[in-house]
Amino acid sequence: MSDSDKPSNLRLALVGAAAVGIVGAGMWALSRADEKTSVNAMKFEDVKAMLLDGLRTHGWTVVENLKVPHATKGNTRLWFKPQAIWMNDLDTDYRNISNAHSLSMDMREYKSVEALLSDVERCIAIHKDYEGYYGR
Repeated sequence: MSDSDKPSNLRLALVGAAAVGIVGAGMWALSRADEKTSVNAMKFEDVKAMLLDGLRTHGWTVVENLKVPHATKGNTRLWFKPQAIWMNDLDTDYRNISNAHSLSMDMREYKSVEALLSDVERCIAIHKDYEGYYGR
């Protein structure tokens, strides 16, 4: 075997790095699949019922017998669409869903009502910071 036929150290390093990258990507994909399986284990309706009950115990007014159920506290309203949770824009009429924006695309990510309330408080704080910054 001539020297030109022998693999160079650089070529071996690149092949080795590619193999490690593929294995690493595979392990990441497997861990994400396990995570998604655990998140998707609950049905949307079960999570919606859990969150609405939790909001009711935290003093929110909950109306469930609508096409899009909602929970209201003060001038904040959360709309529970089939899979997502929407929150009204605080500067607009909170009674109209057309003034809302997505808080969560997959409500199953909330394991507790406290996690949902934390996101709501974070959005309100961001909104207030925005108002203060722009002098509204």
